[in-house]
Amino acid sequence: LCGLYRKQVTANSMSSVIILVFGTVGGFMPSYTFIPPILRWLSWVTPVSYAFEGLMLNEFHGNIFESVIMGSSGNEAAPVPIGGNQWLQGYDLPRASFSDSVTGVQAFDIFMVFLFAFVYDLLGQNTIERTRSWCHHQVRRPQSTVRRSFDIKMSAQKAESAESDAQSPLVEESWPSTLIGSNISYDVPLKSKSAGLNIRKAIRKITVRLAGKKVSDSARAGSAVDAEEATAATRITLLNEVNVEFKRGRMTCLMGTSGAGKTTLLDVLAGYKTGGQITGEILISGRPKDAATWRKIAGYAEQQDILNPYLSVLETLRFTAECRLPKGKDRDSVVNRVLSLMDLTEWKDYVIGHEKDGEGLPKHARKRLTIAIQLVSLPKILFLDEPTTGLGTNAASTVMNAVRAATDAMGLITLATIHQPSKTIFNSFDDVLFLTKGGRVSYMGSRENLYDYFSKLTEREFSVKSNPADFCLGVLADMSPVDAQRAFADSSTNLDLLKSIEGETERAKTTDPPKVSKERPNHPLSEMWLLTKRHAIVQWRNPSYCFMRMSSSAIMSLFLAVLFFGDKSTLQGAVFSIGAIFFLVFVLVIPMQATVVPLVEDRAVLYRETVSGCYSRLAYGIGQLLSDQPFHLLNACIMFLLFYFIVGFRVEGQEIGYFFLILYLSNWIIMSLGQLYALATPNEESANGLGGLSVMLSVILMGFLITVQAMPEGWKWAYWCNLFHYILQGLVTNELGGNDYHLDLGKILEGVQIPENLFVFDGGNLTQREQLAGLLSLVAEIPDGTNPDSSRLPALVNCTLSSGCFSNEENGLAAEFIDCYLFSGLFSDPPCTDEFNSVLETANMTSLTECFVSEDNPYFEETILASSTDNQLIDRRSSSVSNGRTLVSIPGLKPDEPIVPGEDDTSSLELVLCLAGAFL
Repeated sequence: LCGLYRKQVTANSMSSVIILVFGTVGGFMPSYTFIPPILRWLSWVTPVSYAFEGLMLNEFHGNIFESVIMGSSGNEAAPVPIGGNQWLQGYDLPRASFSDSVTGVQAFDIFMVFLFAFVYDLLGQNTIERTRSWCHHQVRRPQSTVRRSFDIKMSAQKAESAESDAQSPLVEESWPSTLIGSNISYDVPLKSKSAGLNIRKAIRKITVRLAGKKVSDSARAGSAVDAEEATAATRITLLNEVNVEFKRGRMTCLMGTSGAGKTTLLDVLAGYKTGGQITGEILISGRPKDAATWRKIAGYAEQQDILNPYLSVLETLRFTAECRLPKGKDRDSVVNRVLSLMDLTEWKDYVIGHEKDGEGLPKHARKRLTIAIQLVSLPKILFLDEPTTGLGTNAASTVMNAVRAATDAMGLITLATIHQPSKTIFNSFDDVLFLTKGGRVSYMGSRENLYDYFSKLTEREFSVKSNPADFCLGVLADMSPVDAQRAFADSSTNLDLLKSIEGETERAKTTDPPKVSKERPNHPLSEMWLLTKRHAIVQWRNPSYCFMRMSSSAIMSLFLAVLFFGDKSTLQGAVFSIGAIFFLVFVLVIPMQATVVPLVEDRAVLYRETVSGCYSRLAYGIGQLLSDQPFHLLNACIMFLLFYFIVGFRVEGQEIGYFFLILYLSNWIIMSLGQLYALATPNEESANGLGGLSVMLSVILMGFLITVQAMPEGWKWAYWCNLFHYILQGLVTNELGGNDYHLDLGKILEGVQIPENLFVFDGGNLTQREQLAGLLSLVAEIPDGTNPDSSRLPALVNCTLSSGCFSNEENGLAAEFIDCYLFSGLFSDPPCTDEFNSVLETANMTSLTECFVSEDNPYFEETILASSTDNQLIDRRSSSVSNGRTLVSIPGLKPDEPIVPGEDDTSSLELVLCLAGAFL
């Protein structure tokens, strides 16, 4: 699948679909016999079917399982043994019926699993070569355009004035005139091998002080020296007393040898460095910069083109303008002007696309768009990190010509790091800043004076045809960083630089800076609305995500409906209903896995836009949530229509509405879970791995494969914290609640030798008392459709049986019955009074009384019932009972006399079942 599809989202979705198909036709549920004939061929082409068959034969063949069914013959009761082969008959393994040799069938299953693995490997290798040839030899697709970019509704009048907008000035005021870095130093910590020694020294000092002793002066002096040495050993200097000045309307080229700290200086000046220790001052026109003001006047174009691939160029710029420009500004005019300056007018309606897939904009257009996004906010200072990286000579010249035009038109202070510029690009800069290793300034000044300065440092001859940048870097390579720094510090160029910085600082003291609005351009609700529209457009234009999500849900919902189609009024139909709902939950996991890839891609855009002040992260999250709702609703409608009525679920209005509501909410919350993994993990692999692990654990602990009672005590908390548990419980209760299902043990246990009567059916190695308690709970609760997991009855029946409250006497119910529940000795409480009172809180008193009423007299005048509040017998009056039995011979307030049934003398078991039903 990975080799077959071009997109990772598509491969992820299809892998989930295939795994779900393999799991449903593998033979576990439904078994092979109950798979519709039209789908049975899938059981022969899936490796899961062969693996399941082989493992089932390996586990059950030849085994005998006891204490599963309890039977009685006469007065004796004993477990009914069931053979493993008889148990396997219920699964109707397709290959097992072809041969009497179990070993032969197992060998065939092993061979088929190996054959599938071998064939899949061959197909994958062949497919990936064909796919590579098909994908990488296509014509590039920059022709992907949109009819109309969203949120740009240019009228005819505006279209006519677009040419004038392209020539209109963008900046009116001349502030700021300079950006100054004064004595900038930057140190970062390093991991030290002596960290353990430092910790031990600190612990020793604390111990001495706790002992009431003083640290000696020599120890203090030694500690000071140790601290200084430790600091030097654990920190590295990346910038060393850097003094720079950048002026308005001029482009400065920042160059240097490898590891000189070019990008580090750019990040420190731009405020992008948060770790380490920064010393010195950053001044705007001679004044210290203010964080709020800085965000308004600075733009930073990163080296990587971090763009949303599903928006057009115009949509991207328009969105940035809406988020960052004040309301009074003509945003359309600004966007048109920036498009003209960056020479992007012909590309404005082209979708950006994925660069790695060979689609969308070419590299040079992407780079210009990255810069244009910063220009739309009308910055005063523009930082460019390696704007020519990955570009050819012509493309790099195109980008730098556009930057030159924007700097002149907007009066920008432009600072760009360049690795090895061509002569043409180098000559487009006004000023040059050279750094050597360790962040040491070796030159800062005009490009025109560059040759005169470096020619004095070397005996090399400079040719007019050679590249000045290569000449200067060659000179610096012949010098040590310290010598290059010292040579510039002693030069007249550096003295002029320091005087200019000092003069700018003095002038700032006599003038007032202009006021810059620090308010956000948009209200938080407006930000949410903009993000909601953008997310909706992005999802609509992402067919690998949007279409695959809808199509996979539609296909799998229809597949499950056909697979589990049948009569749902039988007990087998009820089991199939649970199975259908269980696998339907898996359909919701498919888009959860698919949502990881696009959201991880968009995460870098989120970081860039929030750092630049476009919007808050809260607005982003709410916008994502709101834009997803139409797709959640559409997906829920598709799944509901293709599954619910075909599979044969209940058609009452309340049940239909509840099912659809749960389905819609499940779409919502499971998709949100996938988005959480995408945002909380470092990459796509981690998000998909964490998502797969959580789904596996949720499936195991959701109560379907193993009930909560059978779970180890240490894992029961996971059952109650499991999201899928509540989805499954809600949908199953909606479908099965209130229905009556009849169990035909003869069909299920066909071929099993059983005694005269079967009176309990349960799993596990339980005692007869525990088995009977489970049966009474099950029989009593099935008519009301309640969940036996939460019943209080098993504890009561268990206590009653273990305390000997029922006997086999002819009277049926012994006198100990009251002694167990209501009365006991003078100095002891009844053994089961707590369990009895707990059950009695929800008991039907009329039904409880009917258990002691004969069929002869349809009315009775007096009943004696137990009160759960004070353990006293009280008299109550009642008119009649529906089943036509009359109370006989219950002595009031005489606990020493036995309670006997009516003259018809029903059996003890029937009476116990009657009591169990009445208690509920």
